[in-house]
Amino acid sequence: MYNKNLNRWKLKRWYDVVVPDYLNTKNSILGSIISHDESNLPNRTIRVSLADIIQKMDEKSLYSTLIFRTVAVRGTQVQSEVVGFEIALSYLKNLARSRKTVIHHFQRIKLKDGKEIAVKTFLVASDRVSATVKRNLRKKLETEMINELKTKTFPEFVNSLIDDSIVNRIYKELNRINPIDYFLIKKFEI
Repeated sequence: MYNKNLNRWKLKRWYDVVVPDYLNTKNSILGSIISHDESNLPNRTIRVSLADIIQKMDEKSLYSTLIFRTVAVRGTQVQSEVVGFEIALSYLKNLARSRKTVIHHFQRIKLKDGKEIAVKTFLVASDRVSATVKRNLRKKLETEMINELKTKTFPEFVNSLIDDSIVNRIYKELNRINPIDYFLIKKFEI
């Protein structure tokens, strides 16, 4: 029932979007969204810089984005869940600009709790490498990713991605095959 005399803006309310419980962050609120009807709030996607979430201003977190989806409304708060992560393409191009070999890899992995995620990784070798070394790096990357992620639940995976522990462990293993400059998980989605 729409009344033309009533201003629609006055019907709208602000709702706080809450960070999921499993994220280890200092902030508990991602931001605010506005709506005149609570039924419009679920399934909205929100992109938030990783630097805003973890309150740390380093180069990687400034260019990284966590993607959230709103799930349920409780009073004036909207619950959310993590559905993706990505690093800006401009940052990746900057890392690979003067390097010789860049390897992109895509892999679908099933986690311990049954969720299947698609993970895209980015690897930069310090010098030009042969096709055999590339193949060996890809094989090692694939096995290490499976070994790391098959024992983790989705919340554990997201927290280890935020604090870079998973990336550092895989970087050390890949560096045994050939010296590499950078290894990043550039994107994941459910």
